[in-house]
Amino acid sequence: MMSDVRRRRREEERKIKKIKPNPEKEKKDKRVKIYGITALVLFFIIAIIAIFLKAWWEFRAKYGS
Repeated sequence: MMSDVRRRRREEERKIKKIKPNPEKEKKDKRVKIYGITALVLFFIIAIIAIFLKAWWEFRAKYGS
């Protein structure tokens, strides 16, 4: 009788542990994802600016202004 009650209680505790998500971990994962996307966007913007500046520099060298 007692062992059945203990077993049920343990099973319920395990179910509760499985169901409960960790909100701190989810926030951290979300933050990391946002940082990654932001880093990629900044990288591409800087690359485009660098390509534009190089083309402008070559144009000035070739035609002079």
